[in-house]
Amino acid sequence: VMLRYEASLVVFVFVFSFSANAQTFTIDISDNAGLQHQTNFYHITQDSLVIKGKSDYGRSNVDYLERKLSASEKQQLEKFLVTYPSDSLKESYFNEYSNFDYISAEHFPRLIDVTIEKQNKSFHTKATNAYVYLLADLFNQVNTILPTEVRFKYDKNNFNAMY
Repeated sequence: VMLRYEASLVVFVFVFSFSANAQTFTIDISDNAGLQHQTNFYHITQDSLVIKGKSDYGRSNVDYLERKLSASEKQQLEKFLVTYPSDSLKESYFNEYSNFDYISAEHFPRLIDVTIEKQNKSFHTKATNAYVYLLADLFNQVNTILPTEVRFKYDKNNFNAMY
C-alpha cells in the first residue's frame, strides 16, 4: 500500500510540475485586410486555433477553421512568445490616409486589432493603416500555422508610415 501511495505521489508531482512549467497564452487578432465589410478573427491558445470571419458585406458569419495545435506548433509559438516584446507595443498606431487616392468598400484602410495574453499579463494594440515591425514579426510567426488562404499579407510597401 505504501509503495502504491509513493508511486501516486511521484506521478502527481510530475504532472503538477509539468503543468506549472507549461506556458499559457492567448493571441486574438482581428484584421479587415483592407476591405470595409470583411474581417477575419484569429483566436490562438496554447492548444488550439480558431478562425472566424465576416463576409458578404458584413452579413455572413463564417466559421472557417477550428483545430488543435500540434505539439511542434505549440512549442514553436511558446518559444516565440517567450522572447516577443509584447510590452513594447504601443496602444495604437495610426497613419493618415494619404496613400489613398479614394476610399471605397474594396479600397479601405487596414484595421488590425491584436491582444496577447501571456504570463498573466495582457497587451493590446490597434494599427490603423500603419505598418508595425513588431506586428509583422508576430504575423510571420502565426502564418506558419495558418492555411495559405487566410495567412496575413502585410507588406510594408503598402504603407507610408512605419513604426
